[in-house]
Amino acid sequence: MAERVAVLDYGNLDFIDRAKASSNVELTRLIVGLFVTTTDENGEFCVVLQRRSKHKKEFPDCLTFLVSGHVDEQDMYHVFALPQTLLEALTDTALLRESFEEIGITIEKFDETRCFDSEIRENNIPAKQMHIKTICIDRSVLGELRYNPEEVDGIEVVPLKKIIEQIKLSPEEREAGFEFTTPFEEFMRLVFNKLL
Repeated sequence: MAERVAVLDYGNLDFIDRAKASSNVELTRLIVGLFVTTTDENGEFCVVLQRRSKHKKEFPDCLTFLVSGHVDEQDMYHVFALPQTLLEALTDTALLRESFEEIGITIEKFDETRCFDSEIRENNIPAKQMHIKTICIDRSVLGELRYNPEEVDGIEVVPLKKIIEQIKLSPEEREAGFEFTTPFEEFMRLVFNKLL
């Protein structure tokens, strides 16, 4: 059976085949991401990122949120114990699942949630609605992170000021290795707009 992912069809929640969701310009896919911060050995504020696998169809070899993925139909079976709206419960459940699958950690609670539309199309319908949860972790936890090599080529701890410095530049001017996914770059511009 094909994977069925959550979409918003003019505000109505539905689940459809992943391939159809990606190609239908009238639908908005629900996507989750985990924005993880820590400090380095000098106490500098850093962001923990994943480098996407080179064989990924979308954004190969790009830096992005430590964890990201689609909300899928299986997440519906785990939301009813959570005291939230259905949409909040779905996105939390999906991110908990993705966190365990991609980097092997279980998260007890998120610090903050931001929601924004990403990759706006000509018809003003966003390709994705991003639900980004944030957590701050102690750097001692970094050694416990593992990643799925089919999805991720590595985990990188990058000073926030370096990310901001690179995003200020056009993609052609950036240092090698500082290509970002569109949703991550949009999130950074939304949250740190005064610095960019």
